[in-house]
Amino acid sequence: VADSEDDLCRWLEEAIGTTPREWKVDQVVDFKNFILGVTDMGDKLVVRDCYIKMKEEIATWLKEMAKAPTGLFVVTGTPGTGKSVFLAFVAAYFAEENKSAIVIQRGNRWWSRPVAGKTVSHGETKPLGLLDSSETLLLADPIGGENKAAVEYRAQGCTIVFTSPSHTSYHSAWSQLQRHSTKRFMPIWKAAEVWKHAAALFEGAELDRANVEDAYAKVGGCVRWLQRVLVKKQEAKKILAKYITCSDVSHLSTIVKRAVSTPDNLVNPSDSRMSYMFQMDSEADFTEDNMKMQFVDSEVAVDALTEKLKLHEQEKRLEFITTFVAEGLMGSLVGKFFEKHVKHKLTADGEVQLRYTPIGNKGSKEQTVKIPSNFEELKTRDKVVAKTGLIPDKLYNPSSEVFAAADLFFVTGSSSQTLWLLQITKAETHDCKIGALHATMTRYFRDLNNIQCIKWIVVAPACINLSAYKRAPQVVHGAWTNGTKKLDVEQHVSPFDMKA
Repeated sequence: VADSEDDLCRWLEEAIGTTPREWKVDQVVDFKNFILGVTDMGDKLVVRDCYIKMKEEIATWLKEMAKAPTGLFVVTGTPGTGKSVFLAFVAAYFAEENKSAIVIQRGNRWWSRPVAGKTVSHGETKPLGLLDSSETLLLADPIGGENKAAVEYRAQGCTIVFTSPSHTSYHSAWSQLQRHSTKRFMPIWKAAEVWKHAAALFEGAELDRANVEDAYAKVGGCVRWLQRVLVKKQEAKKILAKYITCSDVSHLSTIVKRAVSTPDNLVNPSDSRMSYMFQMDSEADFTEDNMKMQFVDSEVAVDALTEKLKLHEQEKRLEFITTFVAEGLMGSLVGKFFEKHVKHKLTADGEVQLRYTPIGNKGSKEQTVKIPSNFEELKTRDKVVAKTGLIPDKLYNPSSEVFAAADLFFVTGSSSQTLWLLQITKAETHDCKIGALHATMTRYFRDLNNIQCIKWIVVAPACINLSAYKRAPQVVHGAWTNGTKKLDVEQHVSPFDMKA
């Protein structure tokens, strides 16, 4: 028996009364009822820019299908970014438009709203009469991890599917209707978006910009995770650790290859939680061509992966780096591990020498430099403190502040010094931001006029393509000046042996 007093029914009727066609980007729509009748979805709907644009993509597709309505419009993307909220947005918009009947499927439960009628609930009974009509628009959210409800084939009528990146729920229908169907990727939340709407997204949390930005830096643009960090006060590292389900580097490699080849079907059901780790961003028409995906690459992700895959062990760490060094999807995460590995090797007990050759100088001989064993970490300076001189043969590690053009540095000589800058990277090219480095170092050190020579050494894995470094000098931004004198930057490259 249909029940017009269902929580979803009450919410949708309320939403229609707020005139959804007039909702604007960044508007926060307040409701008396919970969105879709779901407590966890709250009573505030943030109108994202991508909602407006993707709704227009849907409207255009429906017009194209108008003569013979059929096919699937699949909205997918990183879990926890608001696809179910977008279903609510779309339901409210088309219900207010009132041009066709609407059926909503959430898991195994069903609702409908006929033209010029009211929203009713059908429980777990399918409204077959409506589903068989070409005039009915089905909005389907399969819900559930490994036990997603099926979005079934319809001989006629258009279906919009809102789902995490898995084919499981709609594979059969898609296979039969593929030539009439299309997919779009919902973008993760941008940092600016999250802060702008923090009050609506994280109701009840004590918010300041620093806390919100710190949480975003740790877990990225997944609102579900951000809510756990900011509202429930859960530790970011523990959250990520639960979603890293790969057993070893080889298993992770299999998952990554699958993500690269079929981003809309990221992982097997047994690995479904890993899909949270691949954060998708998109723009323009939100098609796969305009979608970028990257593995969460924060420091807490590094720590969680290190523990899960035992990457503190040199052999496993080297396996990880060599496996993913050329994989763009893994982004700067691999670079972080490579930097940790290089720093570990260069600061090991005993004398360590680094081999290097000039960049863009063909036929030049290899040279070596002894790396200082006296290691000093530089902490971010929040207060004005006395500057110190650069001490010869001390290896400086700017651990808590980014020093452009240098991940490690040291000087040799006394009154006339040579500054050695070690730029650790897995990239096949790298700009030298010497002007920014000089500005930062003047806050920390005095007597920088003693520096008469600068050697910038790019330390990169020997297993990548280093031809760009050997072929021509890298781009230098800004300048290092001593009074009116501008110092040239000598550029070098050091292929780092990953078997070392």
